[in-house]
Amino acid sequence: MVQFTFATLGPLLRATGRRQRSLTDVPTRKAQVSLFNPLADKSDERPCSHCGAVMTPRLAKEGRRWECPCCHNELHEVVGGDDPESGWLVSTETGSRELITEKQRQFLVDLGEIDLPRFKSEASQRLDKILGPFKAWMGECFINAQALQRPEERRLQIDLNAGGWLERLPRTVSAWDEQQRLSFLSMVKEVLGAELFLELRPKGMTKYGEALGFPERQRKAKDISFACESCGQTYAAPEELAGTSLNCHSCGVALKIPRPSRGYYAAPTQSELDQAELYGVPVSEGTHRGELKIALARAREDPHRRPSEDKLKAMYQKQAARRQDEEAQRIADLERRIAAAGASGEPIGELLIEHRRALEGREHRLALERQLAEAAEKERRREAREEARLRREYIEPEFGARGDYGEWYHKPTREQFDAIYGWLDTNRPGWSDRSGRAEVASAIDLLFPELRR
Repeated sequence: MVQFTFATLGPLLRATGRRQRSLTDVPTRKAQVSLFNPLADKSDERPCSHCGAVMTPRLAKEGRRWECPCCHNELHEVVGGDDPESGWLVSTETGSRELITEKQRQFLVDLGEIDLPRFKSEASQRLDKILGPFKAWMGECFINAQALQRPEERRLQIDLNAGGWLERLPRTVSAWDEQQRLSFLSMVKEVLGAELFLELRPKGMTKYGEALGFPERQRKAKDISFACESCGQTYAAPEELAGTSLNCHSCGVALKIPRPSRGYYAAPTQSELDQAELYGVPVSEGTHRGELKIALARAREDPHRRPSEDKLKAMYQKQAARRQDEEAQRIADLERRIAAAGASGEPIGELLIEHRRALEGREHRLALERQLAEAAEKERRREAREEARLRREYIEPEFGARGDYGEWYHKPTREQFDAIYGWLDTNRPGWSDRSGRAEVASAIDLLFPELRR
């Protein structure tokens, strides 16, 4: 029997005039192709190439099949070609295989599977096919999904499969509506219990918490300690009163209860105020950070309040300008402190080190901004070149004799094309992504009506 590789088999078959067949769809680990020898041994015995044991024949729909009783390696032989006596032979082997484990068998039975596979690899593939969507759903709906232990996870997967959730919900969470997401969260809560459900940190509790039976959590009462700046009288007030005013009991001076530095009743950060402006969330003087966070979470889930690219760009520019001002103010303060310390003879070594680090930080930031600007400009030029190429290849040829425009318009000159594109880019942003041809026709009628035939 003469051995041939896949690379030499094709030219050989073409040289002999035989029809070539595709061998790329053979799902095996090892394959051997050879010319068929009618004098070869046609007995039903085959030695296993892995362990050497005698393989036993098995029923096969096509060709002949053997399986090793020791390592379960499977050999499949198929004779191809127009003439079975002078054709070519394909021998494929699966390699040694392990039988399905008892845990896999029991898990598949619990999942309701009837036709169980024989081998471990096949069982793993079956389990991945069934459980893959469930694992993806948990990862998308819970922040701490990996904390779920194996027994609870299997119990949840068994109940989800028994309930037919693969048919009830789309495969991807992004395709769910609010009711479908709420029903899935309710199912998980029912199976795992409320305590374990909360430990997994489900996403969207601000929106679905009340529907799932979790009212807004009661915050632990805390007091704020402060003193009157006039007489030094000390006070303690609940956090809920932060930002309100009162009169000192000792001297009668008006006092304002300070806000805590962190927590629900703290003042909103500047980043949160920028987000509120971006999403159109109103912020009053006494708005707490916790209230603003809840309002922002609801605004982000509203598709009608999604900010445009121009608004996002304006916010980023505003934040960058504020950082530059803060940086310049810090450097100026350090320089004033260095000058004052030098005049008084105090040591300025630490101030000089801090000043140098501040200057280096500014230079690093400016260099990074230049790199980002250069990258953005490079991408803009690339997109412009690609857009120009598409226009030359897909729009301008339509003015030829066989084009859609050729019957109605004369072909514009290069300058006229540039003027048409410039007008469309200015007055019809994104025109080439929508109905480019109709937009081009309207621009020609407006700018160059003499081109109409």
